[in-house]
Amino acid sequence: LFVAETVTMVAPSLNPRIGLDPATAFSAVAGVGSIGMALVASPQQPFASIDELVRQLKARPAQYSYGSPGGGTLQHLAMEVVKQRAGVFCLHIPYRGAAAILPDVIGNTIQVGVVSTGPAIVQHRAGRVRMLAVTTVDRLPPVPEVPTLAASYPGLEGSARFWVVGPRGVPAPVVQRLGEAVRVAMASPRVLEAFAAQGGTAAFLPAARAADEIGTEATKWAQVIRTAGIKGE
Repeated sequence: LFVAETVTMVAPSLNPRIGLDPATAFSAVAGVGSIGMALVASPQQPFASIDELVRQLKARPAQYSYGSPGGGTLQHLAMEVVKQRAGVFCLHIPYRGAAAILPDVIGNTIQVGVVSTGPAIVQHRAGRVRMLAVTTVDRLPPVPEVPTLAASYPGLEGSARFWVVGPRGVPAPVVQRLGEAVRVAMASPRVLEAFAAQGGTAAFLPAARAADEIGTEATKWAQVIRTAGIKGE
């Protein structure tokens, strides 16, 4: 068993040599929740919202850049969707992981960063960055003042989803027993608190619904990859 996330299921679309169909390669056991992403900017920048950012990108094309944890990451793909929907250009700076993005945004080395909501919330509350928008369906309770991307671009939602999966062909009774164990574990306050601390949502899904979600997410992000012409590293 392992905990797979959205980027695991998207990987075959970035690199066909992986040679698997994420919708059929595993036995879904359960969905366990999601963690959104945030677009952040330095307070030194002349924009404090996604709409103001888009206006700047249109007024000053090719003069802005954004950082993600790397090419093909969900953060990268999410910003590419924003660019497609808004009809703007913003140079992608791929980092080797997320650790250096927030310091570079704080230092105004790059204008925008796309990071997970947990660390973004910490720096936003400290006044070191501005959270322009979150990619979740709803506003986040820890930062209710930060709007969703969907408020400006209806339907634009993208969170890292997590599933417990096993190898293909796990017998149904075993999947059911494992799923029940996951459901019980997820009722723990510690699990709920851990998700909430990262700006995430713990949400149990039984095996059949988890399998459907895996297929839906893989298809959704594969379309983004094709439209943007993104290649895996």
